[in-house]
Amino acid sequence: MDRVAIRRATSSDVLVLLEMMAFFNAVEEIPWSAAVIEPALRHLLASPELGFVLVAMVGQKDVGYAVVTFNYDLKFAGRDAFVTELFVRPQHRRTGVARRLLAVIEANAGIEGTHARAKG
Repeated sequence: MDRVAIRRATSSDVLVLLEMMAFFNAVEEIPWSAAVIEPALRHLLASPELGFVLVAMVGQKDVGYAVVTFNYDLKFAGRDAFVTELFVRPQHRRTGVARRLLAVIEANAGIEGTHARAKG
């Protein structure tokens, strides 16, 4: 398996993110509309104070993503971070992609001065 590269998403990633999000939500049977999600995704990508989105790549192929949003919690005396979506394309599951995404989330959340934890 090729090496997994993780990077922060930018506005140039919107179309591939929407494609992966559509697949994720269809499989999970979650009502979803690109027309509703796209503006919210663009807003998140342009507003680092709200959180961040990561893209996982193997070679030149986008194979997964994670969405992390920030909150304010007195228990942590400040901001915390929630992993609100984590997706890996089926053919790349069980290869360490999700583990790498979570490690980069934890590192980025620490840089942002937050405490990361899975939502739910």
